[in-house]
Amino acid sequence: MNSVAKLYDKLFFLNSKRKNEGPYPIHKSLSYEDKDINSLYDFILDKFDIPQNGLALDCGCGVGFGSFQISKKYPELKIQGISLSEQEINLASELAIKNNHATNCSFKVQSFDDLHADQYDCIVAIESLKHSPNIENTMNVLHKALRPNGRLYIVEDVGKNTIDNFASRRQCKDWKLPKICTTKDYLDGNKFSNKDIVNMTPFLKTPNIILVFLRILLFEILVGLDFLGIKKFPSASITRGGFYQELLYATGKLEYLILIARKAS
Repeated sequence: MNSVAKLYDKLFFLNSKRKNEGPYPIHKSLSYEDKDINSLYDFILDKFDIPQNGLALDCGCGVGFGSFQISKKYPELKIQGISLSEQEINLASELAIKNNHATNCSFKVQSFDDLHADQYDCIVAIESLKHSPNIENTMNVLHKALRPNGRLYIVEDVGKNTIDNFASRRQCKDWKLPKICTTKDYLDGNKFSNKDIVNMTPFLKTPNIILVFLRILLFEILVGLDFLGIKKFPSASITRGGFYQELLYATGKLEYLILIARKAS
């Protein structure tokens, strides 16, 4: 099992109390102006042109929350969800049967760098591509995987510029990231057309930098205790990485963006 798969299995463990609640999102919570929009998938389905039939890929699907949201609106669209976490995929498959989505939602353990060409009419990747070991290669794979005129929607924490400081290195270590990517990493140097960017940062809650520092200090201690074998906190490093990400937002280093692109027809 690679390091990213282990990371998502730990996230699955962190969310274990939610498993009995049904499918749950693992992306950020935002405050939307439209009260009928409750998740990023709702926002994307409301604002953008998702195909009503064909085949879509939920790239980094978690336990299937997004796939089921898409399925509810477009029941004629087939949706394939992929994740590196076997635990996530097992639960997503169970929930698909339990919630009557098994006819058009399927899930499997698979890397987004291992896709067939000309397969999908739409690809949605929410907070997953940051884990790519080689983002240039991944973007080329996604481009090839789309059918002509296929659409790509990426939602991601994106560096305003190249970031290389203590907070970014700490987050990259804790979340198994090669680096924090910029918009250019995602949309430059490939054959996508009709590119667009929607800045979702204003919908995020502004972090209190003092509280962020206090939480970082606490989890530095917890990670240290775990490392020394004094007391086990197996998910402390993941949580610490999240607080370092909040610090990067609080200091204006990150933006939360929807990146939209279309493959030429």
